[in-house]
Amino acid sequence: LWTDYQGKLEFSAGQTQAVEYAIALRSLFAKTESNIPWLEDALARLGEDKLVEIRLRWALAEQDWVALEQTLPKLSEQQRGDSAWRYWQAVAQERRGDNESATQILQALAGERGYYSFLAADKLGQAYAFNNQPLTPQDPVRVPLQRQPVVQRIEELRFHKEENLAHSEWFKVLQDLDDDPAQQQQLAQLASQRGWHRLAIDATNRAEAWDALDLRFPTPYQKTFKHYATVRQVPHTELMAIARRESAFFPQARSPVGARGLMQIMPATGKQVASSLGQPHNDSDLYRVEHNVLLGSAYYRQLLDRFGGNRVFALTAYNAGPHRVDRWRNKAGQGLPVDIWIETIPYKETRNYVQAVLSYNVVFQYLLGDARRLLTPEEEQAQY
Repeated sequence: LWTDYQGKLEFSAGQTQAVEYAIALRSLFAKTESNIPWLEDALARLGEDKLVEIRLRWALAEQDWVALEQTLPKLSEQQRGDSAWRYWQAVAQERRGDNESATQILQALAGERGYYSFLAADKLGQAYAFNNQPLTPQDPVRVPLQRQPVVQRIEELRFHKEENLAHSEWFKVLQDLDDDPAQQQQLAQLASQRGWHRLAIDATNRAEAWDALDLRFPTPYQKTFKHYATVRQVPHTELMAIARRESAFFPQARSPVGARGLMQIMPATGKQVASSLGQPHNDSDLYRVEHNVLLGSAYYRQLLDRFGGNRVFALTAYNAGPHRVDRWRNKAGQGLPVDIWIETIPYKETRNYVQAVLSYNVVFQYLLGDARRLLTPEEEQAQY
């Protein structure tokens, strides 16, 4: 229909692009196979990474490696360098027997740190790379004098439990120091020394000190996490990884949709879990570390039990809800490998969440000296 209109009416370049973008997006979401020839040309013309990535995940869901390799070059150069698409390029090469090229990409990936790097290392049978580079310790007094009043204001705000105002103040200071990452790093160390875990994480990330793992992945509330991990029979690093992703270890965190506390529990979920445990509960208790981890660990255990101990499904459900996992599992219904199932989770937020928590768990295992594994053998061998 669109091609008919193009032949009869005049459209500006902007109008043509807008219409083709809308048609392409709808075709991709609907997986309209009859539109594929037009779609492949449109993706090349439009140059929109978002559309190309949807097409790539469609190809992955069907394990169509030819389509995947034909579509990858349509990504921008920057996006082609992303660890995700480097990994999937290697898998596609591996599937068509080009093991030498695949191994070359996987070797480079395995030397980095992150979800796809850990997947690559597992494929190669190599140990994970962590590239941990702690910052040189700095005494807090070396933070420039003119910044001290800011620190004092944050202390005062925290004393009065004005945590969100303190965070806003901290963000402004870090923003003002964007041309001085060394001072941002000093502030990260200062925050860490004072137990301001979320502020330390923010400052470290703002300074792009990605390899300072002790600052990016602090290990607070160990007694609480270990206790409830033992009670629920789950590794305490998994509970920590959930809390790190959910709240950056900020007990007063509240999401726009109302999830609360360290492990970001919705009030309705908190009420249901507390009732199942016979625990007294009100919504304000979700901001207490002990109570939040008690309920969060119990809810995670419930999800693990529901999905046969499979953490991939349990973490997906923790973020998106168990009913969605049931729907996505039924919709897939074709025996996908675990890495493809995760990559094709329909919600970007949930997809990123599962990848993050799995990889954060590995980082915490490393920092705490535990055995390190991204996926269990059962999770790797299962069909999704």
